[in-house]
Amino acid sequence: MPFRLAVRTDDAALRDLLRRSAMPGGIRVAYTREPDYFAGASVMATQAQTLVYETEGRIKAMACRKIIPMYINGEARDFGYLGGFRIDPAARNGIITGRGYRALRGLHADGRAPAYLSTIVSSNRFARGYLTSKRAGLPTYKDIGEYQVYTVLCKKRKPRPRGVDIVRGNRIPLHEIVSFLAENGSQRQFYPVYDVSDFSGPRTGGFRRDDFFVAVRNSRILGVVGAWDQSAYRQYRIDGYEGWIGLLRPLLNRLLRMRGFALLPEPGSSLRGCIVSFLGVRNQDTGVLRDLLDALHTHAVTGGYTAFSIGFHECDALRESVRSFPAVRYTSRMYLVYWEDGAQFAHTCSNGRVPHLEPATL
Repeated sequence: MPFRLAVRTDDAALRDLLRRSAMPGGIRVAYTREPDYFAGASVMATQAQTLVYETEGRIKAMACRKIIPMYINGEARDFGYLGGFRIDPAARNGIITGRGYRALRGLHADGRAPAYLSTIVSSNRFARGYLTSKRAGLPTYKDIGEYQVYTVLCKKRKPRPRGVDIVRGNRIPLHEIVSFLAENGSQRQFYPVYDVSDFSGPRTGGFRRDDFFVAVRNSRILGVVGAWDQSAYRQYRIDGYEGWIGLLRPLLNRLLRMRGFALLPEPGSSLRGCIVSFLGVRNQDTGVLRDLLDALHTHAVTGGYTAFSIGFHECDALRESVRSFPAVRYTSRMYLVYWEDGAQFAHTCSNGRVPHLEPATL
């Protein structure tokens, strides 16, 4: 049976496949979608499509295509994101992958997106080798650099002196925040385009206006971040531990307890954290972002979160803001994906702008 678009009755099977498809690494993490897969399917997107491959009465594979308005070369336009690739561990083979990409190409024929962003975990050498091989039916995967996600570990600590005032989003008119994000985001490549109406719709499900943290000086906005808790529909479940982390977890937990951090969770439990989203900083000021993250860190500790995550492209100077926080770094390769009709467009994207990927999209 070929791939087909998922429907509501596939919900339980999709959630089951996600639970069984943990990402490899020292800490195996499954990106689960309880209690309703479709509740978070449209996050960040104006259109979201999930393809499924069903055989013997069971869904064995899935892939997702999203259409997301982004700034490309400074102009707002629809763009694509490919992700959510999962294949049942007992059924992994190149035939299913090839069929999946043929189905994605069929969706691509609607002309909504000239090309797509996608990521592959750096440690997954098999997937990187296969998907970048340009085998028959596969699109071109153009490597555009490393994407780094920092999971900042939270613990109580003394407040740091700040160079700017930090206020919550409900004290700033929403249109001013959205305008600031547009001004700064348009200077980057692939930064999402937002409208005021997006913050009361499915693109930002669960995000509240007071989840914004805004840096101001003399009534002028200098920076914005959002603390987005998506746990109501998207979770990061610990599937298990491998290598030295698995062997030394009892010792690591003793050290973490002594230093006031949350412990490495038991397999089967979910991390309680939030995602740093809607990031914008005037003039790429690392000090302003450090102050924003410090305020967000205090909020996370008070709210009972054990961590928060923030992502940067390897060329992003704002990465320096995270160095003062204890964090675990996860790396992926970031790709521009296109079929033959997108080759010319892909060439125009190499203009020196820093690539951006909204971590809430992953």
